Amino acid sequence: MSTVDEDRRLAHSYIEGDSAAFRTVEKYIDSAFSTWQRKMAGEKDDIKSDVHYKLLISLRRSEFGFQASLRTYVSRIVNHTCIDYLRFRKKFSDTDIDNLNLPDQVLSEEEQLEKRQLSRVVFRVLRLVPRQCLQLWRMNLKQGLTCAKIGQIMGMSEGNIRRRLWVCRQKAKEIREKVLRNDKLF
Repeated sequence: MSTVDEDRRLAHSYIEGDSAAFRTVEKYIDSAFSTWQRKMAGEKDDIKSDVHYKLLISLRRSEFGFQASLRTYVSRIVNHTCIDYLRFRKKFSDTDIDNLNLPDQVLSEEEQLEKRQLSRVVFRVLRLVPRQCLQLWRMNLKQGLTCAKIGQIMGMSEGNIRRRLWVCRQKAKEIREKVLRNDKLF
Protein backbone atom coordinates (compact mmCIF):
# COMPACT_ATOMS: atom_id res chain seq x y z
CA MET A 1 0.00 0.00 0.00
CA SER A 2 1.29 3.46 -0.86
CA THR A 3 2.11 6.17 1.65
CA VAL A 4 -0.70 8.33 0.26
CA ASP A 5 -3.23 5.56 0.93
CA GLU A 6 -1.87 5.10 4.45
CA ASP A 7 -2.07 8.85 5.08
CA ARG A 8 -5.63 8.97 3.74
CA ARG A 9 -6.64 6.12 6.03
CA LEU A 10 -4.90 7.77 8.99
CA ALA A 11 -6.58 11.12 8.24
CA HIS A 12 -9.99 9.47 7.98
CA SER A 13 -9.46 7.60 11.25
CA TYR A 14 -8.28 10.81 12.93
CA ILE A 15 -11.41 12.65 11.81
CA GLU A 16 -13.54 9.79 13.11
CA GLY A 17 -11.86 10.03 16.53
CA ASP A 18 -9.85 6.82 16.48
CA SER A 19 -7.48 6.77 19.47
CA ALA A 20 -4.68 5.00 17.59
CA ALA A 21 -4.79 7.64 14.85
CA PHE A 22 -4.79 10.35 17.51
CA ARG A 23 -1.68 8.86 19.13
CA THR A 24 0.09 8.69 15.76
CA VAL A 25 -0.70 12.34 15.02
CA GLU A 26 0.37 13.20 18.57
CA LYS A 27 3.76 11.62 17.82
CA TYR A 28 4.02 13.71 14.64
CA ILE A 29 3.26 16.84 16.65
CA ASP A 30 5.77 15.98 19.39
CA SER A 31 8.43 15.30 16.78
CA ALA A 32 7.82 18.61 15.01
CA PHE A 33 7.59 20.50 18.31
CA SER A 34 10.99 19.23 19.47
CA THR A 35 12.74 22.02 17.54
CA TRP A 36 10.59 24.60 19.37
CA GLN A 37 10.87 22.99 22.79
CA ARG A 38 13.39 25.44 24.21
CA LYS A 39 11.48 28.58 23.24
CA MET A 40 7.94 27.36 23.73
CA ALA A 41 8.04 24.75 26.52
CA GLY A 42 5.59 26.64 28.73
CA GLU A 43 3.00 26.79 25.96
CA LYS A 44 3.36 23.24 24.65
CA ASP A 45 -0.09 22.04 25.70
CA ASP A 46 -1.81 25.10 24.22
CA ILE A 47 0.11 24.76 20.98
CA LYS A 48 -0.66 21.05 20.72
CA SER A 49 -4.35 21.74 21.24
CA ASP A 50 -4.30 24.44 18.57
CA VAL A 51 -2.50 22.12 16.15
CA HIS A 52 -5.05 19.36 16.72
CA TYR A 53 -7.87 21.84 16.16
CA LYS A 54 -6.34 23.29 12.98
CA LEU A 55 -5.56 19.85 11.61
CA LEU A 56 -9.04 18.54 12.31
CA ILE A 57 -10.68 21.55 10.65
CA SER A 58 -8.35 21.31 7.67
CA LEU A 59 -8.96 17.60 7.18
CA ARG A 60 -12.72 17.99 7.52
CA ARG A 61 -12.69 20.71 4.87
CA SER A 62 -10.49 18.55 2.62
CA GLU A 63 -7.88 21.31 2.43
CA PHE A 64 -5.01 18.83 2.60
CA GLY A 65 -4.48 17.36 -0.86
CA PHE A 66 -1.96 14.64 0.15
CA GLN A 67 0.75 16.09 -2.14
CA ALA A 68 3.10 15.78 0.83
CA SER A 69 2.94 13.28 3.65
CA LEU A 70 0.55 13.84 6.53
CA ARG A 71 3.56 13.99 8.84
CA THR A 72 4.99 16.90 6.80
CA TYR A 73 1.63 18.66 6.83
CA VAL A 74 1.37 18.32 10.63
CA SER A 75 4.92 19.63 10.94
CA ARG A 76 4.00 22.71 8.92
CA ILE A 77 0.97 23.35 11.11
CA VAL A 78 3.15 23.05 14.23
CA ASN A 79 5.70 25.49 12.80
CA HIS A 80 3.08 28.05 11.78
CA THR A 81 1.32 27.77 15.14
CA CYS A 82 4.59 28.28 17.04
CA ILE A 83 5.41 31.30 14.89
CA ASP A 84 1.95 32.72 15.62
CA TYR A 85 2.54 32.25 19.35
CA LEU A 86 5.92 33.99 19.12
CA ARG A 87 4.37 36.91 17.24
CA PHE A 88 1.63 37.22 19.82
CA ARG A 89 4.15 37.04 22.65
CA LYS A 90 6.32 39.73 21.02
CA LYS A 91 3.33 41.96 20.37
CA PHE A 92 2.29 41.98 24.02
CA SER A 93 5.62 41.42 25.76
CA ASP A 94 6.14 45.08 26.54
CA THR A 95 2.65 45.66 27.88
CA ASP A 96 2.82 46.86 31.46
CA ILE A 97 -0.29 45.95 33.41
CA ASP A 98 -0.01 49.15 35.42
CA ASN A 99 -0.25 51.26 32.26
CA LEU A 100 -3.36 49.65 30.84
CA ASN A 101 -6.17 52.08 30.12
CA LEU A 102 -8.91 50.72 32.33
CA PRO A 103 -12.20 52.52 32.80
CA ASP A 104 -12.17 54.99 35.65
CA GLN A 105 -15.56 53.92 36.89
CA VAL A 106 -17.61 50.80 37.13
CA LEU A 107 -20.95 50.74 35.33
CA SER A 108 -23.80 52.19 37.34
CA GLU A 109 -26.74 49.97 38.27
CA GLU A 110 -28.85 51.49 35.49
CA GLU A 111 -26.10 50.89 32.93
CA GLN A 112 -25.70 47.30 34.13
CA LEU A 113 -29.47 46.77 33.86
CA GLU A 114 -29.51 48.26 30.36
CA LYS A 115 -26.63 46.02 29.31
CA ARG A 116 -28.38 42.91 30.68
CA GLN A 117 -31.62 43.85 28.92
CA LEU A 118 -29.80 44.37 25.65
CA SER A 119 -28.13 40.97 26.06
CA ARG A 120 -31.54 39.36 26.62
CA VAL A 121 -32.85 40.94 23.42
CA VAL A 122 -29.85 39.69 21.44
CA PHE A 123 -30.25 36.15 22.79
CA ARG A 124 -33.97 36.19 22.03
CA VAL A 125 -33.27 37.31 18.47
CA LEU A 126 -30.68 34.56 18.04
CA ARG A 127 -33.21 31.98 19.24
CA LEU A 128 -35.82 33.20 16.75
CA VAL A 129 -33.78 33.58 13.56
CA PRO A 130 -33.84 30.65 11.13
CA ARG A 131 -31.30 27.90 11.79
CA GLN A 132 -29.71 28.44 8.37
CA CYS A 133 -28.89 32.03 9.36
CA LEU A 134 -27.08 30.83 12.46
CA GLN A 135 -25.16 28.32 10.35
CA LEU A 136 -24.12 31.01 7.83
CA TRP A 137 -23.14 33.48 10.56
CA ARG A 138 -21.13 30.82 12.37
CA MET A 139 -19.21 29.98 9.19
CA ASN A 140 -18.71 33.63 8.20
CA LEU A 141 -18.11 35.34 11.54
CA LYS A 142 -16.79 32.67 13.87
CA GLN A 143 -14.82 30.52 11.43
CA GLY A 144 -13.81 33.47 9.25
CA LEU A 145 -14.83 31.87 5.96
CA THR A 146 -15.43 34.05 2.93
CA CYS A 147 -18.69 33.93 1.00
CA ALA A 148 -16.87 32.14 -1.82
CA LYS A 149 -15.58 29.43 0.55
CA ILE A 150 -19.00 29.02 2.19
CA GLY A 151 -20.49 28.70 -1.29
CA GLN A 152 -18.02 25.94 -2.14
CA ILE A 153 -18.86 24.06 1.05
CA MET A 154 -22.62 24.43 0.58
CA GLY A 155 -22.58 23.96 -3.20
CA MET A 156 -23.90 27.46 -3.96
CA SER A 157 -22.59 30.54 -5.71
CA GLU A 158 -20.84 33.33 -3.82
CA GLY A 159 -23.62 35.75 -4.83
CA ASN A 160 -26.25 33.41 -3.44
CA ILE A 161 -24.43 33.25 -0.09
CA ARG A 162 -24.12 37.07 0.00
CA ARG A 163 -27.84 37.39 -0.69
CA ARG A 164 -28.67 34.86 2.03
CA LEU A 165 -26.50 36.70 4.55
CA TRP A 166 -28.24 39.97 3.66
CA VAL A 167 -31.68 38.32 4.04
CA CYS A 168 -30.59 36.93 7.41
CA ARG A 169 -29.53 40.41 8.58
CA GLN A 170 -32.89 41.84 7.50
CA LYS A 171 -34.74 39.01 9.25
CA ALA A 172 -32.74 39.61 12.46
CA LYS A 173 -33.58 43.33 12.32
CA GLU A 174 -37.29 42.54 11.92
CA ILE A 175 -37.23 40.10 14.82
CA ARG A 176 -35.34 42.61 16.99
CA GLU A 177 -37.96 45.26 16.29
CA LYS A 178 -40.78 42.86 17.18
CA VAL A 179 -39.02 41.82 20.37
CA LEU A 180 -38.47 45.44 21.37
CA ARG A 181 -42.08 46.37 20.64
CA ASN A 182 -43.42 43.41 22.65
CA ASP A 183 -40.91 43.65 25.51
CA LYS A 184 -42.40 45.39 28.54
CA LEU A 185 -38.94 46.46 29.76
CA PHE A 186 -38.32 48.81 26.82
